[in-house]
Amino acid sequence: MNVTLPCLRPTMFFVTVMVTIQSFKVFDLILVMTDGGPGQATLVLSQYIFQKGFEQFDFGYASAIAVVLFLICILVTVVQFLYNKRRDA
Repeated sequence: MNVTLPCLRPTMFFVTVMVTIQSFKVFDLILVMTDGGPGQATLVLSQYIFQKGFEQFDFGYASAIAVVLFLICILVTVVQFLYNKRRDA
Protein backbone atom coordinates (compact mmCIF):
# COMPACT_ATOMS: atom_id res chain seq x y z
CA MET A 1 0.00 0.00 0.00
CA ASN A 2 1.50 3.33 -1.08
CA VAL A 3 0.44 6.72 0.22
CA THR A 4 1.28 9.80 -1.82
CA LEU A 5 1.51 13.10 0.02
CA PRO A 6 2.49 15.66 -2.63
CA CYS A 7 1.10 18.67 -0.78
CA LEU A 8 3.11 17.87 2.34
CA ARG A 9 6.49 17.78 0.57
CA PRO A 10 7.33 21.51 1.17
CA THR A 11 6.30 21.26 4.81
CA MET A 12 8.27 18.05 5.33
CA PHE A 13 11.30 19.66 3.69
CA PHE A 14 11.06 22.74 5.93
CA VAL A 15 10.67 20.66 9.09
CA THR A 16 13.58 18.40 8.13
CA VAL A 17 15.88 21.36 7.50
CA MET A 18 14.90 23.08 10.75
CA VAL A 19 15.33 19.93 12.86
CA THR A 20 18.73 19.25 11.28
CA ILE A 21 19.94 22.77 12.01
CA GLN A 22 18.59 22.61 15.56
CA SER A 23 20.42 19.33 16.15
CA PHE A 24 23.69 21.09 15.32
CA LYS A 25 22.89 23.88 17.78
CA VAL A 26 21.87 21.76 20.78
CA PHE A 27 23.61 23.16 23.83
CA ASP A 28 21.56 23.50 27.00
CA LEU A 29 20.52 19.88 27.54
CA ILE A 30 24.03 18.53 27.16
CA LEU A 31 25.51 21.28 29.34
CA VAL A 32 23.05 20.62 32.16
CA MET A 33 23.05 16.82 31.99
CA THR A 34 26.66 15.85 31.28
CA ASP A 35 28.75 19.03 30.73
CA GLY A 36 30.36 17.23 27.81
CA GLY A 37 31.48 14.24 29.83
CA PRO A 38 32.51 11.62 30.65
CA GLY A 39 35.72 12.88 29.19
CA GLN A 40 34.52 14.57 26.02
CA ALA A 41 32.12 11.84 24.90
CA THR A 42 29.07 14.11 24.67
CA LEU A 43 30.83 17.37 23.77
CA VAL A 44 29.05 18.98 20.82
CA LEU A 45 30.29 21.76 18.58
CA SER A 46 28.20 24.51 20.16
CA GLN A 47 29.42 23.56 23.63
CA TYR A 48 33.00 23.51 22.36
CA ILE A 49 32.49 27.05 21.03
CA PHE A 50 31.23 28.10 24.47
CA GLN A 51 34.20 26.49 26.25
CA LYS A 52 36.77 28.06 23.93
CA GLY A 53 35.18 31.50 24.03
CA PHE A 54 33.92 31.96 27.57
CA GLU A 55 35.95 29.55 29.68
CA GLN A 56 39.34 29.75 27.94
CA PHE A 57 38.86 33.31 26.57
CA ASP A 58 40.02 32.31 23.08
CA PHE A 59 37.41 34.37 21.24
CA GLY A 60 39.11 34.26 17.85
CA TYR A 61 39.21 30.47 17.78
CA ALA A 62 35.63 30.28 19.06
CA SER A 63 34.51 32.66 16.30
CA ALA A 64 36.28 30.55 13.68
CA ILE A 65 34.54 27.42 14.97
CA ALA A 66 31.19 29.26 14.88
CA VAL A 67 31.79 30.12 11.23
CA VAL A 68 32.55 26.45 10.53
CA LEU A 69 29.31 25.47 12.30
CA PHE A 70 27.44 27.96 10.12
CA LEU A 71 29.04 26.55 6.96
CA ILE A 72 28.15 22.99 8.01
CA CYS A 73 24.52 24.03 8.53
CA ILE A 74 24.46 25.76 5.13
CA LEU A 75 26.03 22.71 3.45
CA VAL A 76 23.51 20.32 5.00
CA THR A 77 20.64 22.62 4.00
CA VAL A 78 21.88 22.84 0.39
CA VAL A 79 22.27 19.06 0.17
CA GLN A 80 18.75 18.57 1.51
CA PHE A 81 17.44 21.21 -0.91
CA LEU A 82 19.11 19.53 -3.88
CA TYR A 83 17.83 16.12 -2.80
CA ASN A 84 14.31 17.55 -2.47
CA LYS A 85 14.53 19.18 -5.94
CA ARG A 86 15.70 15.89 -7.47
CA ARG A 87 12.79 14.03 -5.87
CA ASP A 88 10.30 16.57 -7.27
CA ALA A 89 11.48 16.10 -10.86
